[in-house]
Amino acid sequence: MLLTISTTRVPATDLGYLLHKHPDRHQCFPMTFGQASVFYPEANAEKCTAALLLDVDPVGLVRGKWYFLDHPSIPPDNNLAERSLRLAVTKRKVSGGSRSMSRFEQTADLLSVIQTCRFQGRSAMAFFRDAISAQYE
Repeated sequence: MLLTISTTRVPATDLGYLLHKHPDRHQCFPMTFGQASVFYPEANAEKCTAALLLDVDPVGLVRGKWYFLDHPSIPPDNNLAERSLRLAVTKRKVSGGSRSMSRFEQTADLLSVIQTCRFQGRSAMAFFRDAISAQYE
């Protein structure tokens, strides 16, 4: 990508002072997404043009941001997290929410156990039955 800015206001080379870049030097800066270069294709007292050239590395651009590219075992979306919240959101919508913080925390604990059982392929009802039975043995 190339971005240029020009001025014809005399002395035009003051553009270099405004941009804090010397018109006689070609300057390169490594960036996380590639490289940026600043140079002046035209620099005299009557007209000055500053150019910013961005050499974007598309793979480098996403590699720093998208962890899943380096770790194939991690999914590229958050569908699992959204599905995990669906039960709680549906329950809140149907019931109108909790009336107290303690009730909210109890509901969150129960829903957490239910979701954990689902992920493990276990019956939540069997888990609760076994947990209650174990307490009275």
